Amino acid sequence: MTEMKTLTAAQIRQIMTTYKTLGILGKKGSGKSVVIASCADALPEVIVFDMLGVYNPEAQYKTAVIPKSRYYENPTAFINKFDNSKLKKHVINFSAVKPSELIAEADKICEFILNHAKKTTGKLYVLVDEVADIAPERGKISDNFHFLVKNGRNYGIFVIMASQRPQGVDKSVLELCDGYLLSGQNGNRTIEEIVKITNSEDRRHTETILRELPERTFLFVHENENEPYKIPTYKNAFKQH
Repeated sequence: MTEMKTLTAAQIRQIMTTYKTLGILGKKGSGKSVVIASCADALPEVIVFDMLGVYNPEAQYKTAVIPKSRYYENPTAFINKFDNSKLKKHVINFSAVKPSELIAEADKICEFILNHAKKTTGKLYVLVDEVADIAPERGKISDNFHFLVKNGRNYGIFVIMASQRPQGVDKSVLELCDGYLLSGQNGNRTIEEIVKITNSEDRRHTETILRELPERTFLFVHENENEPYKIPTYKNAFKQH
């Protein structure tokens, strides 16, 4: 297998400066949540949509806890308390929201984020784990989230979205990503479908590398880069040493 570079915190920040929107795709247990936590740790100001409850400081997945962050028990608490927080890392718990209310709550938060961004000049990163919950392939999606993915960069908003079931994510949302971090721990058919979404110039080469990936390793793929990168998903993987 071709040796690949390992990305650092500085490189992750450069990726988001260049590509604006990132998709993280891989099966359950592949390390997506740890990658999200590492990105949140490396980037200056973030708002995390915690759809599964894995970033809760009281949760069992301690390696996914984001340092120096404020955890909001629900979307309403975030809206009520955000302006009073001096922290730059915000995590919103969506896991307790009723499925029938998820889209409406996501729309409300995305509208709030957009209005906040219009009043500021800095960069804001929105990280969503699991994106299929608010942008499903079948059924209603959050229109405001779709707007953030498509137009957020015009307001200094950049999106990182993760999914363990990429086939269940609305393709019009996934295809807006400028780059992808892909886990190779998937079946052949899933790998082929994922690589097709990325518009990789050399799909066969990318598929081959994905099949050879060791566990809990990701490849960075984008249409202008034939050689993906690997990212080990241990805690604080992107911190400078």
